Amino acid sequence: MTQFRHPTEFRLRKEPLQKIALLGNPNSGKTSLFNLLTGLNQRVGNFPGVTVDRKASNIKFSSGKLIELIDLPGAYSLSPRSTDEQVVHDVLLNENDPDAPQAIIVVIDSSSLRRGLFLATQVIDLQIPTIVALNMGDVAKKRGRKIDVEALTQELGVPVVEINARTRIGIEELKIRLESEIPVPKKQFFNAEDFPDAQENTVLSRSSYANFHAAINSSLEHEEKIGASADRKKSAGSLNAEIQLREISARYRKINAIADNVIIETQIIAVQDLSTKADKWLTHPIVGTLVFLGVFFLLFQAVFSLASYPMDWIDHGMGMLISWTKSVLPDHFLSNLLTEGLLAGLNGVIVFIPQIMILFGLITLLEDSGYMSRVSFLNDKVLSKVGMNGKSIVPLVGGFACAVPAIMSARNIENAKVRLITMLVTPLMSCSARLPVYIFLIAFIVPDDHLWGFLSLQGLF
Repeated sequence: MTQFRHPTEFRLRKEPLQKIALLGNPNSGKTSLFNLLTGLNQRVGNFPGVTVDRKASNIKFSSGKLIELIDLPGAYSLSPRSTDEQVVHDVLLNENDPDAPQAIIVVIDSSSLRRGLFLATQVIDLQIPTIVALNMGDVAKKRGRKIDVEALTQELGVPVVEINARTRIGIEELKIRLESEIPVPKKQFFNAEDFPDAQENTVLSRSSYANFHAAINSSLEHEEKIGASADRKKSAGSLNAEIQLREISARYRKINAIADNVIIETQIIAVQDLSTKADKWLTHPIVGTLVFLGVFFLLFQAVFSLASYPMDWIDHGMGMLISWTKSVLPDHFLSNLLTEGLLAGLNGVIVFIPQIMILFGLITLLEDSGYMSRVSFLNDKVLSKVGMNGKSIVPLVGGFACAVPAIMSARNIENAKVRLITMLVTPLMSCSARLPVYIFLIAFIVPDDHLWGFLSLQGLF
């Protein structure tokens, strides 16, 4: 196996295989590329200490080279603002992390080149062997743009491969790159001398950019550790935010210059693209709300209606299993414990699996299509008044069907406080299991009278 070494003394590994991380913005096609490269040979778990999915797979090439491909969560930068980005930050900047990679594939959406280049240039500055995979070129082409791959390779100083994870274009070339030795980046986009106020707490790391991140993060951690006053913590936080804003401005000045050199305008698009047209209607205060109600009505119906068939099958099958078990076992305490306790309890859990699968599957489709971001934008203003945000709408609506999968869907909310509030509020929604209880209690307590001669009092309750 080829070990990568470079001037920053990136540590050698004892593992018999090379770790390569797959990184990119959300919705850049990163996970599609991971599935394409690994097929069904994937291991799924969680990163240590968090409920963020960890997907990995071993890939063996014809030459005998063996790599472990790790699908890192989607991130926009190495300055963490969510749990997913914190995982990426910890994995890439901590050389002692068990998932720390020896090389990185950065996936960029060609139609949003500038946004993708921000993360790519940060990764390049870590001086880890890097490949840039330029995805969704067909979308950029529809918008009248073409990326000069050779020019982008020269600008970034790393290999750039043009791919399409949907049509498999460029996949073989990418595999050839992975099979050979991936070079250390030839360029850097960060100058530590531009940030003298972040150099006090530097630590020995793989690059000056990693030192920079360690410095701005350790200042606030130091104030927390020594129990500093709220004013000192606020001052440290404000300084860190100011330094990060200066880094963003400096980095985007270079990114804009690169984009101007590599983006070729093939034609002037006079007609708005489909995404822009969709935004116009899906985020409209009236039309967008009606579409939102319609989409979530169908989602609500699917969780109720579609899931009822497999739920009935599971319930019927478990009932038959319990009856059969009772018939073959003697009438004994242990027999009752197995049938009425263990099997009946298991039935009460697995019967919810269809609802969970359908809800998560449909939410994934809505997220991949980009609709969830529009729904979040549409509802953000209203929900922000009660401590939540636009992404809280999914668990809240899902809570009317079943609170269990609805609370699980709150994991997509980045902000920990908002996620906790959403999880605490969601059980207050009236799920389907409570409706029969309500009906029974209302029929038992509320008189069977009519208001104004035609409105049922029980119905009003």
